[in-house]
Amino acid sequence: MEPGSSDSDEERDGDLAGTLRAALPDVSRSAVRGDDAFRRARGTAPVDDQRSVRSASSMTRVPLPTRAPAPTRRPSPPPHPPASCSSSGAPTRRPDTVMTHVASASFVLGPAHHGSTRILDETGARGRRRGHGLGPAIAAAAERRRAAELQAARHLHERHVALYAWGRCDAGQLGFGAGGFGAPTSRDSSEAAEAYPTPRSVSSLDGRDVTHVAGGARHSVAVTSAGEVYAFGDCSGEGKALSAPTRLREAVIDPPEVTATTNAMPRVATVACGQRHCAAVTTSGVLLSWGNEEFGQLGQGPPRDSSSKGDAKSLIRRRADASMMPRLVGSGHVKFTSVACGAGHTLALTANGRVFSFGRGAFGALGHGDRLNCDVPRLVDALWGVGVAQIAAGDNHSASLSASGRVYTWGRGKYGALGHRDVDNRSRPTPVQALDDAGVRCEQIACGGDHTLAIAGGGSGVLLAWGRGSSGPAGTGATADVLTPTIIDRALLGDEKVFQISAGSKHSVAVTEGGCVYTWGARTQGQLGHELGDAGTSEHGVWKLSTGGGAAVSAVAKVAGLPAGRDVLYAVAAGDHTFAAVAPGKGAATTRGRAPWSGAHGWSLRAIELPPILELAESITALDPEVDADECHRIVPELIRAVEDVFSSPGFIVEGFAAPRFAEESESDARTSGLDVTSVEAVYSALCSCGRPEIIAALANASAKLLEALLDALQRAKTDLEDVNDTRVVVAAMIVLWMSPLNGDPALGDTLVPRLVAVTEQLTATGVGDLLIPWLAADIDADVFERRLVSPLMGFLTRSLGKDLARKHHKGRGLVGSIGPSGRTSPGGGMDVFAVRAAQMLGMLHAANEIRQKQTGEPIVPASVFYSQSLSDSLNLREEYMRLIQLDADGLGTGTWGGDRMNSYPACLRPGELVTFCQLPFLLTAEAKGRILQGEANLQKRHEMRMSHLSAIQNGQFSNDLPFGSPDAPFLELVIERGNLLKNALDAVASKTPADLKKPLRIKFKSDGVEEEGVDEGGVTKEFFQLMVREMFKDARTFVEFSEHGSEDKNSSLAPPMFTLDEESRYHWFNPAASVSAESLARFRLFGAALGLAIYNGVCLDVHLPPVAYRRLCGMEPTLVDLCELSPSLGEGLQTLLDYDGDDIEEVFYRDFVVERFDAETGRTLTTELKPGGEHTAVTGGNRKEFVKLYVQHALDKSVSAQFGAFKAGFEQVCGGPALGLFTPTELELLVCGDPEIDMKALERVTKYDGGFDADHRAIRDFWSVVHSLPIADQKRLLFFATGCDRAPVGGLENLPFVVQRSGPDTEHLPTAHTCFNVLLLPEYDCQEKLRDRLAVAIANAEGFGLQ
Repeated sequence: MEPGSSDSDEERDGDLAGTLRAALPDVSRSAVRGDDAFRRARGTAPVDDQRSVRSASSMTRVPLPTRAPAPTRRPSPPPHPPASCSSSGAPTRRPDTVMTHVASASFVLGPAHHGSTRILDETGARGRRRGHGLGPAIAAAAERRRAAELQAARHLHERHVALYAWGRCDAGQLGFGAGGFGAPTSRDSSEAAEAYPTPRSVSSLDGRDVTHVAGGARHSVAVTSAGEVYAFGDCSGEGKALSAPTRLREAVIDPPEVTATTNAMPRVATVACGQRHCAAVTTSGVLLSWGNEEFGQLGQGPPRDSSSKGDAKSLIRRRADASMMPRLVGSGHVKFTSVACGAGHTLALTANGRVFSFGRGAFGALGHGDRLNCDVPRLVDALWGVGVAQIAAGDNHSASLSASGRVYTWGRGKYGALGHRDVDNRSRPTPVQALDDAGVRCEQIACGGDHTLAIAGGGSGVLLAWGRGSSGPAGTGATADVLTPTIIDRALLGDEKVFQISAGSKHSVAVTEGGCVYTWGARTQGQLGHELGDAGTSEHGVWKLSTGGGAAVSAVAKVAGLPAGRDVLYAVAAGDHTFAAVAPGKGAATTRGRAPWSGAHGWSLRAIELPPILELAESITALDPEVDADECHRIVPELIRAVEDVFSSPGFIVEGFAAPRFAEESESDARTSGLDVTSVEAVYSALCSCGRPEIIAALANASAKLLEALLDALQRAKTDLEDVNDTRVVVAAMIVLWMSPLNGDPALGDTLVPRLVAVTEQLTATGVGDLLIPWLAADIDADVFERRLVSPLMGFLTRSLGKDLARKHHKGRGLVGSIGPSGRTSPGGGMDVFAVRAAQMLGMLHAANEIRQKQTGEPIVPASVFYSQSLSDSLNLREEYMRLIQLDADGLGTGTWGGDRMNSYPACLRPGELVTFCQLPFLLTAEAKGRILQGEANLQKRHEMRMSHLSAIQNGQFSNDLPFGSPDAPFLELVIERGNLLKNALDAVASKTPADLKKPLRIKFKSDGVEEEGVDEGGVTKEFFQLMVREMFKDARTFVEFSEHGSEDKNSSLAPPMFTLDEESRYHWFNPAASVSAESLARFRLFGAALGLAIYNGVCLDVHLPPVAYRRLCGMEPTLVDLCELSPSLGEGLQTLLDYDGDDIEEVFYRDFVVERFDAETGRTLTTELKPGGEHTAVTGGNRKEFVKLYVQHALDKSVSAQFGAFKAGFEQVCGGPALGLFTPTELELLVCGDPEIDMKALERVTKYDGGFDADHRAIRDFWSVVHSLPIADQKRLLFFATGCDRAPVGGLENLPFVVQRSGPDTEHLPTAHTCFNVLLLPEYDCQEKLRDRLAVAIANAEGFGLQ
């Protein structure tokens, strides 16, 4: 740092030369020549007039700074003019080829003006003394030159941004120096420079384009658009004052661990001043500091000489004597964007919205939760999840403003400076509850000594203030402390909206949208700039500090003395003095919204704005890289910076993607995340559409950083993270990152997904069960849910399984499971832990899917979206099932998803709690679950067969010698008369124990007492089930009550049907009028057992029950959607009642809380109340939801509770194992009924051939040509003929083992089939037409066995 403005004398000479030439048209050439003669007399070489004119004319105008590019976050200072920089980055000096009278004008720009004036005066005196006779002429020329210089200075002042100052100036903190245009001209220099009550120009900074200024109690610092820093006043507090702005030229920017070297001062973007220290942020985001470091407020660690011996006082003195040269704070790796200084502490804001603090920790001003000093930057943990857009610091308190406009304060609460309705100190950032309660969001904040200001957001321009009464926060002149935010009457501000605010030690300043400056508060130092008359002033308008100046506190009033017609760009209250910057007089915009200067000037006084990432990305996509190369080179780096800043900040990413409603409410609805998911998807799509690898890399790096930050924060605060808002931010940010398309990329996904998995693992049960899963259910649409959330995890899971692991598990050689955190072996035979956690994350998505279905009746995506074919193929299903059995044996319940279906966060989704993938059955395909069920059935069959063998041996028999149907037989053997099938089945099932029903089933049919030739190897059993179900669903009149002796009671009346048929849906449902006698319920029990037996024996049944039947078998409650599926007309009527928006529901619908049913036996209408007194309770708009709910419960539950209960008991009597819990209702229906959709082309692809046939044989080609030409009904008949079932098994016909075998040469015989083995015996017919005819006859007569 150099005293004075040495650069001003040389650098500005060239800039001002043309200005002075233009300002001196009336100066005669004789005067100029006289001046030349004078220089020759002094021995100074004359300057050629023409050359001087050229050199001056080439610099007629001081070049205006180029306008900054469109800001991404908030306006940044214009770039440094490249023409004035040398290769080293330091400004170059212009050659001293300007006229001497031009050089004498440097007083306008620095303290050298006294010397210049004295030179002129002394020159005239010497001339007179020497008797040259030129004294009067020289003096006259000097006067004319001085007048011309003042005129030139005025022109310069009017053409550039001008800085005005007023208030306390006892240490030169206003930068006036002495003399100069606009400065006081007191003859008594000791009287000047105590306080100036009215605005005066800081003329020494004219032409420097000051974009920001800051000040402490006795010093100030200004920053120009070229990044230069000028200091004035007494920064150290030891009387070493700079009376005029002096440029800081050097800085130490090496990290502390590197040997410090002096470098040229880097370009600075913004600066802040404390009581005796300063801090600055460079245009590259580096933080610098200088001044007093008594409390560590410079953030540069312990004093550089702290290792030397000495007492505490000497240590403090060494800190106070620290170098005034700016030094690097931290390592330089963190990118900062703004800084704020209190009396002894410093706050620094990073580009991604994080706040660091250091310095004096008294009163909790640092926000670290304690009151300890800190000499290095430390993150304010309490704000880690808040996207901070602005910071402010008072003497001993601090404030921050989030991107959503929420105000946080902490530190000394005395006088109500924190706005928390009390005077208590707070050591951690705390939201100002009064603002939250009022729903007020702010757009700007400022902190004074012990008071705080804020501007309400939403374009209201309302000014709020609170704090110490002697600072006059109320704006009325009152001196009472204000403990809570209070609105300052807009009438005091000329009924204008406030645009910008600033707070000094005890006063405040506001700039309105009309460009007016208003001040209020303490006025004893002249810091308000009001018209005060002559009270307390000298004849020169200079205040003596000792005299005071009228009343101690002033109300809001307009500042007088600023130039008329020039727009005020910003105003700064600094200590006990004030600055205001005004736009150029010529061409200055009159409306602030259009002012070309408002972008870069005063930007650091405003909150940062989130960048328009979507707009930037779309702009890049629309550009042609070749044609618009320059524009691409400008926008791409800007977009990269924006992506890095936003996607690495939890607060910015949440606030930036907040839905409008969420951003406006202080407490969002807990059921939603508040995210605008559509905007998230749009931004991701736009970034990917740019086609720029560097943008994708920036997004990936930022996402990884944010995931690491979330993980670190959760691990650090896992035990005490009680703040709901913090948890909400973590979960919301995680959802945004989960939606990233990069997760689906194999390379990037394998990096990002494990980090995402690790974050979910650290979330608490409350965070997952109460926030994450419900938010996913409420906010995400089907396309995004499947494409962005499910698919990337599926891909990661598939890649993690690996081909080798899949091969080993497919062959049944499972790896030894590793031990998990719970002490149990992990599922999947030692599967990678991240793969297991990814599977559990899929479980969270599935839970959200089920919640949506429960709430709306429709899932987000079909259950099949969650099927993982790779997992189903790679798992050792037997091992997984045995783990499930062991889980039951441990007394932990079923352990399956279905058993914990009502819990949004089942235990199996929690880290270390997954024992078997059977707990996540939704990941297994229906085919895999079918194999598990069949495996369970086989285990139970083998167990019962062993028990039968043992029983037979104990009775002295061998099982093979037992007669068909013997109780000790290893099979469940039934002899069924075709003409009395239902009665025989009832008798047989009723006589068997539950253990008998779990034996393998074998059937023998009789026709008119003669046993059929069919040997049951599975095909006969298939037909038995098909025929029994067909009999059960025949017209009800065929079902009559059986006597206890088994014979039909010819005298009894016909019994009501077991099922009713809805003509619209064609579904059968349990008949509410069916008898509930023991015999009748036995038939329902038989029907349930038949379904169970069919499942256990791998037979598909032609059953037409509605989906609600299977939902109720799985333990789910019926809904209106279920009733709509069963009876569309009835369901539509109830939905119409719910949707009706008129006020005359009672008159239009005329319903009570009753259900009416016509009784065919009595011919009467029976009425049932839905609730007590329902017959006298009308359905209204207020109770219609209750009516619909009760009606659905009655129709699908209460009215058929006995019938359905018997059916369910029979079903569970056979299918009572844990494997059944793996199935969803839809899968259970598919298991019972098979898939009605058949694909014969799929069957052709998997068919095998035997007996001389192959795929290319003519007869085979003819066969498939005929099959594919058949109608669907005939194709189903062919399937029934060959396999015993007309439906596809679970997984489709590609999972059906089917063989076509040659049964001889051409013949008139029909094709035959071994339905037990799914083998079609096909003769080699000589032509296609004959094959078609013979095949048609065969499938038309497919019922029965032993047909010739």
